[in-house]
Amino acid sequence: MRIKYTTTFAYCLSFLIAVSYVLVLYVVPRSRVAAGEPPATRNDPIAVRTRIKKVLILSLFWIAALPVILTYFKVVHNIVHGISVLGIIPGLKYTHDAFIFRIDYVFVFMNNTAKSLLLVVILFAGPLFDYVVLQKNQFGRRTNIIRNFYLETRNIWGFRNVIVGPFTEEIVYTSCILGCLYPLNKIGLDVLIFVTPLYFGVAHLHHGYELYSTSTYKKLFIVKVCLAQFAYTSLFGIFTNYVFLRMGNVWSCFVVHSFCNYMGFPSFKPSSNRTSMKTVYYLLLIGGAIGFFMFLKPLTHSKLSPIKWH
Repeated sequence: MRIKYTTTFAYCLSFLIAVSYVLVLYVVPRSRVAAGEPPATRNDPIAVRTRIKKVLILSLFWIAALPVILTYFKVVHNIVHGISVLGIIPGLKYTHDAFIFRIDYVFVFMNNTAKSLLLVVILFAGPLFDYVVLQKNQFGRRTNIIRNFYLETRNIWGFRNVIVGPFTEEIVYTSCILGCLYPLNKIGLDVLIFVTPLYFGVAHLHHGYELYSTSTYKKLFIVKVCLAQFAYTSLFGIFTNYVFLRMGNVWSCFVVHSFCNYMGFPSFKPSSNRTSMKTVYYLLLIGGAIGFFMFLKPLTHSKLSPIKWH
């Protein structure tokens, strides 16, 4: 009896994809187990390099495997259609049972990526003002955000945080998980946007286990950290899912994820103690949040959206 690609099967597949990302991080080399070495912290250089390789390989595996799975179960028409579902290749779109690759779609794709970045720049107007105008380096000069971002990627920890982490997480938790669900046309937008990000939120709870096993933090503190991280990552997952379904472009999700990881959670305390600078900062903080919601729909509108929006 041939298994059918039902909504239940799709949910099970999405769960498998989500869990695989966490499990692969904890596959310990036999050499370390045999030597009886203690578990490495997530910032141990060897652990960072090893995990980078693992999640990159896993991401490539799902990029290759999911289109095959969708084609086998006739969810999509062919492999190319399956690849287009993932929103990875600029200019690639599958509509009305026909494969389309157009140069103008490449520019639309790039424009969409730029618009999504502009959206989070608006959201971070206050922190950006603080970072670029108020903060000074050791020589008393204003910071250069582009240069600092580049320097951040030059070390293994920064490369993980702003390049590999965002890329692999968006491939797995946005592109692949949505890619195995939305082509069915049986799952509501509310589920796609608001429920599936819980995978992303729950996946970050493993950091609590790492804190517990490799540190002396109190359990209550670890619980608070986990709950805060779960809430933040789930909300962020809602945003990237919305962006992906509006634009059909996983690179937009990667760009905003990378930017947000680099900026960190917005601070409610500016670097300057001057009243005028504080006033400007708080106005930009509030204005950025308002502007974000005002421009959310227009800046994510795209002809490359994989679904119909009413």
